[in-house]
Amino acid sequence: MLAVVLWGAALGQATPPEGIRLPKDGLVCHFEQVITTPSGGKVRSKGRVALAPPARFRWEYETPYRQLYVLDGQGVWHYEPDLAEAEHLPAMEGMDPGVLRLLAGDWEGAQVRVEKKGRRRFALVFLRTGARAELVVDRKGRPKEVVLQGPTGEQNRIRLLHCREGAPDPALFRFQPPPGVEVIQHAR
Repeated sequence: MLAVVLWGAALGQATPPEGIRLPKDGLVCHFEQVITTPSGGKVRSKGRVALAPPARFRWEYETPYRQLYVLDGQGVWHYEPDLAEAEHLPAMEGMDPGVLRLLAGDWEGAQVRVEKKGRRRFALVFLRTGARAELVVDRKGRPKEVVLQGPTGEQNRIRLLHCREGAPDPALFRFQPPPGVEVIQHAR
């Protein structure tokens, strides 16, 4: 979900680094994701993502199976319809602190270093964890691809496609578990 991290960060209070242009009201995109394991295995996913300030997102997998993440400003919902299970994490506890801060729009507090690697490429280093990512932007500076290198050698590549800038429908950032779904609440 690193693409969400990058966009969510810039949609908050902080200004993104020079050369990266982000819509101030939000956006909606389709995405394609490929996770490659160190042994060469691949998991391909597709879905949609919506982002809006301050720090709200909806990340919805359509393939290979349905899955939904919603950050509503109060916490994160994770819903898997096939399992009839929804999980609520208040204030995103348990997630990487750098990720947490970026989603809140705090580039400085997230302790992320951004290095320009070419005309349209940026290297991101999360200083607290050492995690690394590469961001590729289009001619107008809008992110179009993010590649995250995992700690065990896996690579997570996310391409943003068919993006529409502007404020997404606020209903996208609300989640109510359907009847009969087991809800797992994590305490603060």
